[in-house]
Amino acid sequence: MKLVRSLQTAGRWASSRVRKRSAILLYHRIVELEDDPFDMAVSPKNFESHLATICERYRPVSLLNLVRDQLQGEVHPSSVALTFDDGYADVVRYGLPLLEKYQVPATIYMISDCLGESPWWDELILHILKCPVLPQNLKFDLGSQEVSFSIKGLTRKEILKRIYPVFQTLSPGGHSDALVQLRGQVECSIDLNDHRLMEKREMIALAQHPLITLGAHTMNHVQLATLQNKAQHREVGRSIDKIGEAVNQQIETFSYPFGISGRDFNQCSIEAVRKKGLSHSLAADMNVVTAKSDPFRLPRLWVSNLDGPRFAQLLNRWL
Repeated sequence: MKLVRSLQTAGRWASSRVRKRSAILLYHRIVELEDDPFDMAVSPKNFESHLATICERYRPVSLLNLVRDQLQGEVHPSSVALTFDDGYADVVRYGLPLLEKYQVPATIYMISDCLGESPWWDELILHILKCPVLPQNLKFDLGSQEVSFSIKGLTRKEILKRIYPVFQTLSPGGHSDALVQLRGQVECSIDLNDHRLMEKREMIALAQHPLITLGAHTMNHVQLATLQNKAQHREVGRSIDKIGEAVNQQIETFSYPFGISGRDFNQCSIEAVRKKGLSHSLAADMNVVTAKSDPFRLPRLWVSNLDGPRFAQLLNRWL
């Protein structure tokens, strides 16, 4: 799978060489993490170096301006837009002051029904990586099936990589039930205080910031492609409505949870976005934006905790 994905990314990079291109960067968290198995966090120090590079060598723009130009067939080669998925509180605490310092706009995608909560994946990560002792087998009754993982001899990260894909396909209620079962098997306490999404009051305040645009990221961060059509439309449509009502603004942009075309969202997901009158939506496929990019599958460049020189190499490679 990793080889296939690497080849796909290489193919996208090669095809991007022949067209004018801009970049949408995909961030999640701005914080120092001891364990970050999915490369979701960028340290404040490295994030500042990213902003310095963007301001020195490129043209930072808002996502909505980049999309407007793309829809008109005008792609500016030096344009870079920043986006943050999930709406973690640390983006406000550590990221926003740096965005203000460099005057770089950003779009933050909120999970409407999870405000103030800790996402299921953070609890899963902490239980697997931090609990002193794990049983030799982890078992889950997922309703339609029972799943058992034999973990003897595996490293903690190997265990996590086996369990995570199963959790990823569950419904919101399924996530909660599976976590209850996990807690009963590992019997250790974890601290989720540093893994919190923004509260409603924080989101409302952020919506008034001149550098920030808010977008929707479903109600429950579900893998849309696993849902029936009606449920997909509800997850997409209600998240846009709820966030818009909370901040008293029209929500104009949406990003798909997990974000890989075909695997995580499908044509029904796109139709759900179209039905709400949006002009575009964002994926997580690793690529740059060209005039030929599908506006309802706009690709992004996933940014991990790269230092300044390596981040500069990433942008130079794609742009």
